[in-house]
Amino acid sequence: MYEHSYHIDYGAKAAAYVDAFMENINWHGVEQTYEKCA
Repeated sequence: MYEHSYHIDYGAKAAAYVDAFMENINWHGVEQTYEKCA
């Protein structure tokens, strides 16, 4: 992860950026894609 990807919105709070990133992932879609490939 590069600093410039989160610095403007999150400053030194890299963990908050990662939390927000993970919340925005469509986990149901990930699961469906994984099931198709497994």
